[in-house]
Amino acid sequence: LTPERVHGLVYAPLVELLRTRWGIGARVAVDLPAADLAREVAAGALAIASVHPAVRRAPEPPPARGGHLVTLWAADDDGVRLTNPSGLPGHSQHARLPVDVLARYYAGRAVVVEPA
Repeated sequence: LTPERVHGLVYAPLVELLRTRWGIGARVAVDLPAADLAREVAAGALAIASVHPAVRRAPEPPPARGGHLVTLWAADDDGVRLTNPSGLPGHSQHARLPVDVLARYYAGRAVVVEPA
């Protein structure tokens, strides 16, 4: 973050905007393991999670974690469902990943939007 440019999503201001403008409860989650994030999504939360952009080619190993945002909108024992607008059509724009695969891409930080 510099005065000239914001690099990526600034999580706390987004949470504040959700709360004040639309009355939506959310929080910044830092150092949250992928399995815990998946449990929150399974319980009805929505998450905007930082993953490596190589997630569009999962399960290929990523070179690092984080730097790209995806929405996690469902989870169960088989893994998480995510939407990645820049994913590959028919492959990774709307995908299911096992939690252990997600963990390889996930940076451990997200905006967790509370269930309605």
